[in-house]
Amino acid sequence: MSTAKTYFISGASRGLGLGYARTLLESSPSIRVVAGVRNPATANLLNDLAALPANKDRLHVVQFDVDDEQSVKAAADKLKTDPFLQDGTLDAIIVNAGVFVGGHKPPSEFSFEDFDANMRTNVRGAILTTQYLLPLVRKSQAKQIFWISSVVASFAGFYSETAAGVAYAMSKSALNMYGLKVSRELASEGFTCVLVHPGYVKTDMNAFDNGGHITTEEAVSLATKKVFLPAEPSWNGRFMDYEGNAMPW
Repeated sequence: MSTAKTYFISGASRGLGLGYARTLLESSPSIRVVAGVRNPATANLLNDLAALPANKDRLHVVQFDVDDEQSVKAAADKLKTDPFLQDGTLDAIIVNAGVFVGGHKPPSEFSFEDFDANMRTNVRGAILTTQYLLPLVRKSQAKQIFWISSVVASFAGFYSETAAGVAYAMSKSALNMYGLKVSRELASEGFTCVLVHPGYVKTDMNAFDNGGHITTEEAVSLATKKVFLPAEPSWNGRFMDYEGNAMPW
């Protein structure tokens, strides 16, 4: 398969999303990125990345708020005729936008405010992103969808042995089931649908408890090399970590 590909990344203004955009662009001059962000005008780091001479005409920033269905729909509609894309085609989407609301609260401290916030962005936002961009990915040869999940989604992982973070964990488990169902639906079309644990990364999302085992740079570099670039149809329906290893469901 040719390395000439166009990726869409949601939540690309900072953290992992920004890192994925950077490492994909650095991986090959034939790779291009559409970066979805809530407010392009204030996405300074992303705009700086787009301004680099090496990225001229290779990074396209679009308004894309996963919590707002009309924003997602409008972006998808515009991309269908956007001159940045060839025939309104996306090769791959990385559904990255997410939140971690409620921290490590146990079930006894469960609040529906935390639950609703996590489900709205991590599940509903991911579904909207997938559904509205699917027609653009269907037109490509690569046909790839990556959802950024988490180890906390796993019923067999270490986090399931604790009572912590119930609202966030529930949202990521729901995302896993959605992604798995999509992989079953699209398998006959040659899609590669993969759920990805990005690592326990030192990002703003984990800053509240000084969490994180690896840097953003390490996480995005490994995910790009071990997951995004080598992905193929035989991986369809897998739950993997950022190093390409199988994750327990």
